[in-house]
Amino acid sequence: MVGYLPCLTKSLYLLIRLVTDPAPKLLGMVEVDVGIRFVLLALTPRVNEERAMYQTGRCFATMLNENKFLTALRHSHDPGDIYKAAMNFRRDIIVISHGYSEVLNRSGGIDVPSPYANEVEFDRTDLVFDDVLDATSKNEMMSSNLSLQIEPQAHCTKHSFKRLCPPFYELVRGIKALAARMPSDYVDAFTKDNVGTMLSSILFIYFVVFAPAVTFGTLMCKSAYFLHDG
Repeated sequence: MVGYLPCLTKSLYLLIRLVTDPAPKLLGMVEVDVGIRFVLLALTPRVNEERAMYQTGRCFATMLNENKFLTALRHSHDPGDIYKAAMNFRRDIIVISHGYSEVLNRSGGIDVPSPYANEVEFDRTDLVFDDVLDATSKNEMMSSNLSLQIEPQAHCTKHSFKRLCPPFYELVRGIKALAARMPSDYVDAFTKDNVGTMLSSILFIYFVVFAPAVTFGTLMCKSAYFLHDG
């Protein structure tokens, strides 16, 4: 609880610990519906010190979020114990200056002075990253006073047959590969190790495959003629 009280002769700092169980809920005095264990009262008789009181209250609230300081505060018996716990807490924190940007000051809970109230916009035209992006958009790159021009892509091809008839082009390529491979297949068939397999394959095709196929085809033709004549 921080404020201005003109009847005081000097600043008043009062830390109150509530030991009742369960912790009381000071509805109407605080914004959260939770039990209260500590109450800090900071009052000043001077108006120009009221802002400093708010800063002190925020700093104390930040210190209460640290478990070690909170434990030391609960077991303290005199102001010296609280001061010692605060010094230990100070060694483990990072203090943010008023001269930092608004974003950092907000995260640290510090009011931004008027000279830093407006966000500063920096001129980024001289940054290397932006230069690279501009050069890329123009299809060129500038580095160490050397100009590297990207070669334009060709919009035509010498093989018009490939461009107009892609399926036939692939067919021709397949026939060429098959024609180059077939002579080697015939040569391999008449080698010493493959002669027996080749001759047995000829006999198998003639007697097992070709002869029944011819016979069955002849019978089918006679049946078709018989049905047609009938």
